[in-house]
Amino acid sequence: MDKVPQIIHDFSKTNHPEERSRIARDILEERAAYRTYVNNLAEYLRSQNEEATILESRLSSELDINSEIQEHLDAIESSVLVRRVLAYAKKKRLLQQQDASQSVAGLTVKELDAASSNIRLTETTTKESVLPYRSSIEQKLADFYEQETVAWESLPYSKEEVMNLFSPEYLSQLGLDDYLALLRRFPCQFVTHVTRQGIRDHNEFFHNTGIGSFHTCFTDILMNNRSIQSFLGKHLVSGIGKESIREMFDGPHFHITERAAFENWLHNLTENDSTGGYADRAAIHTATEGVADAFYGAEHGNEIFVAFPSQMVASQYLFAGNLVDGDGREGVHMNNDSWIWVREHRGIPIDAGVTFIPANCPVDPATGSRYATDNNRTPLTTDVGDLIPASNTISSHDYWEQYFTANPGLRPHKLAYYQGDNPTAALHDWKDENNLTKWTDDLSLGFPEHQIKSEDAGTVMGVEEFKQLALEMSAERFPEQ
Repeated sequence: MDKVPQIIHDFSKTNHPEERSRIARDILEERAAYRTYVNNLAEYLRSQNEEATILESRLSSELDINSEIQEHLDAIESSVLVRRVLAYAKKKRLLQQQDASQSVAGLTVKELDAASSNIRLTETTTKESVLPYRSSIEQKLADFYEQETVAWESLPYSKEEVMNLFSPEYLSQLGLDDYLALLRRFPCQFVTHVTRQGIRDHNEFFHNTGIGSFHTCFTDILMNNRSIQSFLGKHLVSGIGKESIREMFDGPHFHITERAAFENWLHNLTENDSTGGYADRAAIHTATEGVADAFYGAEHGNEIFVAFPSQMVASQYLFAGNLVDGDGREGVHMNNDSWIWVREHRGIPIDAGVTFIPANCPVDPATGSRYATDNNRTPLTTDVGDLIPASNTISSHDYWEQYFTANPGLRPHKLAYYQGDNPTAALHDWKDENNLTKWTDDLSLGFPEHQIKSEDAGTVMGVEEFKQLALEMSAERFPEQ
């Protein structure tokens, strides 16, 4: 019987305790009867072994007697004629003793063969009795838990229950079996966030940042709080405050040295409700029922992405866009872009989702990239600028398993290695393999109050507070301008 998820165990304890107790009693009775049966067989086997030991001892004794008689007979045969005549009577008596001893030995051998046969038969009977017993027990348990699984998956649910079961904290602590058991009860649409790990070798439309460079977005996520964060969230890890804003502008992404340029940048950020504005930069971007690797990924055929249940997003966060409908198995369109806002810019923990890593992509054993690099991870190219494939490669599965073995604290809690070079198809295959088939057409998944317009997100995410603190910091930094 396959391992039963703990979530089904717990459900059966709460919802069908009497049936569970009855099954337990039946199993205990069967175990008691079987234990008595096996004990009786064991006692019989013990007696047969004792008898065999006695018979072996008797046979050994008779063989010794027979050997001793034969030695006397040989001595008589080798003596001179006169002595042989005188020893005739003794020889006759020895031959009679030898016949008797051989008869006893022969009978003992037959009895020993019979005892050995009984021992073998008893051992075989004992072994053969285990299988039907175990099959009977396992079948009872399998039938019971299959019934419980159907009941669990059919159980109605409330908004409050969804909010509790799909909290990032609860999902993060679930193992994969319990995670899947939970998901089968609810609509199973997913949103994904593709990481940029390795050398970016492709792009679509205007999404060309970092082309030809080596990126470490996945390992950065693992080493920095294991959460996927928005652009602003990466800089405002301690929340919106003057010090965090100062640290943001002292970072490598900003090179503004004049107050006017800074305030112009701030105006464009905080007064823009579309792409590039505060709401956009404060949002985590995801694709629905597919992976946006063409727009945001790195290496074709070597994409790492994280999938989150749409039900989690809808019940826990503010969002804009579509969390329900995808674009099919082949890939995603440019407008398949949902925006998710996490209060206080904390990010979404990857352990609340499933991390997907390609299984069989040939990669450099030192970098995990499909391509060759120098010691500084600068890509090596041909004379015409083409990336050079890595040599002496290992599979991407082996690379990451070695990485996680060396860094066990960085292994994602729920990890899936996928086949092929199409991550969107891999997501659909994984859902099919795990029977995640329930679907909803409700665009808000039961939480319309969480579905907002992007132009309203800035207020919720503290745009005015950010703007005020940034202006104060600007006045301090550029006092003479």
